[in-house]
Amino acid sequence: MPAAEFVALAILLVTIIGLLRQPFGTRDWMWTMAAAAIVLATGLLSLQDAESTLASVVGVLLFLLGVAVVAELSSHAGVFQNIASILAAHPAGVGGDSIDAVAVVPQRPHQPI
Repeated sequence: MPAAEFVALAILLVTIIGLLRQPFGTRDWMWTMAAAAIVLATGLLSLQDAESTLASVVGVLLFLLGVAVVAELSSHAGVFQNIASILAAHPAGVGGDSIDAVAVVPQRPHQPI
């Protein structure tokens, strides 16, 4: 295995482990940005190649950014916790109730102050 391929594989493995374990409270973006910076700094990818690649996938990246923002806002709003509590209250696989609970999330009744 050539040295460049070994370094690229090592960067990939360390990044994946960092993403999965998130030591010291690190976030996903920290690992991906660090990996990108290392790949550029070591010359495994030229700046021109990086620019052309980014230009060709900018639409996909913007879509993924939007999905990440919606997921984070949903998490802070408690949507996932609400769905989990609904699913926990229904036994799995009974007449499709679980699918109905995910497809239509009932709102909690409004409580006047």
